[in-house]
Amino acid sequence: ATATDWMVPSFPELIGKSDAVVEGEVIAIEPDLLELDLGPLGRYKKGDRKFQVAIFRPSERLFGVPEGETIRETIRVAFVPQDQQPTDGLSATSPVLKVGQKYLLYLQRDKEKNLLAANRMFSMGVGGEPVALGKLTRRICKLLEHHEESLHSKDPEDRMLTAWTLAARYQNMGSDEPHEECSAEESHTIIDGLLEIPDSNPFEVDYSGDSAARELCLLISKLGQTAEDGWNIQLWLGGGPNIAGVRTWLREHRETFRIRRPVAQRLPAPPQTTDE
Repeated sequence: ATATDWMVPSFPELIGKSDAVVEGEVIAIEPDLLELDLGPLGRYKKGDRKFQVAIFRPSERLFGVPEGETIRETIRVAFVPQDQQPTDGLSATSPVLKVGQKYLLYLQRDKEKNLLAANRMFSMGVGGEPVALGKLTRRICKLLEHHEESLHSKDPEDRMLTAWTLAARYQNMGSDEPHEECSAEESHTIIDGLLEIPDSNPFEVDYSGDSAARELCLLISKLGQTAEDGWNIQLWLGGGPNIAGVRTWLREHRETFRIRRPVAQRLPAPPQTTDE
């Protein structure tokens, strides 16, 4: 691993690529260790680390619903125990969960064992995270509940956050998974929102040393465009992101380009409200 292998993600990317974001408490730890293969978006390959499983009781479901479970039940959350944490100084650590502690967790599903893994950095104890982090997380998760409306919000920052998060979620990683085109309307509004991303970090939380311009260049390069779409942009010029070239391409191709997303990355349906 190198220091650039696991760049700290922006919070739209962190949430967009999570299968669930939950807050709650660890009530037990299973004794056995296990191996997981978290796929191309995971930070650990099978055999790299041993995982342990926490029994986690969610008090709040911010985004995503664990399959086959409800908010009132416990969920199994895999994490890397202390003695399996990376020590090379390059790889980022993941949270070490403890009984009786409350956490805000960004979770990824392990398809083979049907459990969730807290392998996303920034998962941490509730009350320990910066106020701005928790506030931003809740804001983005709320926007995703009704993302079609959020893309058309009167608030330009809401439009930007929604588009940024969706683009991160829809990234085409070159996998064999089935893909589909977004509708023209969704593609247009996502592009419009991405054009509102400033060159510098727009968040109160200093999530990384990279600028938002660099993040925009990386996002746009993985949304399924080809040479047939007129994609011939050199992303890096003079050692920095070619933000002017990317913005120009987006404006010129807004009407014709359709963002492609993995079918599996469709957003969960918004929560249903019922009368008590």
